[in-house]
Amino acid sequence: MAPEFSIIFLTVFAGAGQGLFLCIFAVDLLGAIRGAPLAPETVALAMVMALALMTVGLAASVFHLSHPLRGVKAARRYKSSWLSREALALPPAMGLIALYGAAAWLGYSVDARLAIGAAAAAAALYLYLATGMIYASVPYIKEWNTAYTPLSFTLIGLAVGGTGAVAVLEISGEAALTAVRGVIPLMLAAALVKWWHWRRNARLFTPFTPHAAIGVMRPDARLMDMGTTYQHYNTTEYDARVPAAAVDTARYVAVIALFILPLALLLLDYMPLLRGEGGWLAAPALLLALTGAVAERWLFFVEGNHAQNLYYGSYRGRKGPNPLLESGKAHAPLPPR
Repeated sequence: MAPEFSIIFLTVFAGAGQGLFLCIFAVDLLGAIRGAPLAPETVALAMVMALALMTVGLAASVFHLSHPLRGVKAARRYKSSWLSREALALPPAMGLIALYGAAAWLGYSVDARLAIGAAAAAAALYLYLATGMIYASVPYIKEWNTAYTPLSFTLIGLAVGGTGAVAVLEISGEAALTAVRGVIPLMLAAALVKWWHWRRNARLFTPFTPHAAIGVMRPDARLMDMGTTYQHYNTTEYDARVPAAAVDTARYVAVIALFILPLALLLLDYMPLLRGEGGWLAAPALLLALTGAVAERWLFFVEGNHAQNLYYGSYRGRKGPNPLLESGKAHAPLPPR
């Protein structure tokens, strides 16, 4: 699939904002249980940063709409469309996150702000599910049609956002040890799930048949019309003509910038925190993680191989002529003189 940077930025930045909120809320909740909740100023600062990340993603998504003023129509099919559910879940999630930060800033009781935070956490987790299921529910793109998609979206968002949560705690002078101990396993889990996802996709098999091309498993289905040779929407939006070297480069950037370097920086921060000293490496780790997440999400779209590419002869992963099209050409009528 052709990568749309507006959607890439939406899923990466909104996911990071949700993850930042969830990690701060978890630290605040654990602190309250132990009798030492986060300072109200820290919670408010973290929510401003989380909302800023989500707003960047939301603003970028507007450019994906041909008619932005008609974006409200995206919410009408909530009974059957995960896209509609995402559109409906995003404003309440952002509103509850803002209320959580406002409750802390205005000096509400810890129990009151945690109650609001619990509702916001439920909305944020549902938003992760809705965003991932938009792609996992597409049966014609096998690389996306798996439980790895929403799981990977969620874990990467939590890992990147958790890195931002550590940065906020360090800036605020709060003890970030609890957050670091939570983010490192999240980062490792995200890397493992992403590796499993890539491994699964590398082993996919798609038969070159008319049934696979149109998604109709009727034995009497046959090719009656050939795909066009000129470039149009189906051949540009559903087929990313990206050099293999660019795909390999994006994978290296994703692995190094999203997983390896942030983990290394957090571990360097983790050791001085054990000695009771404050760290400072989470902010550069967050910038690296965001860069790596953008590369990972670009790769996610580029590797989405739509079944309709069988019809147009551009399905990747097979060398030589497309037997489906060759068979169709053999029975196609000759063009008029």
